[in-house]
Amino acid sequence: MALNEELTCSWDVVGRAPYAQKSMALSDRITDTLSKKMVRKVMNRWAEEIWPWDREGFKRPSNRYSH
Repeated sequence: MALNEELTCSWDVVGRAPYAQKSMALSDRITDTLSKKMVRKVMNRWAEEIWPWDREGFKRPSNRYSH
């Protein structure tokens, strides 16, 4: 939170540089395994558990009975 506040509250580009570097280093350390531990699956409209970033899971499933 502190990184985000410092990046968004200051107009000084030079002053924001250390916070931007820390923010990039933090995002580089987040792996898929860590991400899955931090984020929970969500339910879509069809009561299926999906990851929030799985955009295909939010789309309407194909109708198996259409001709």
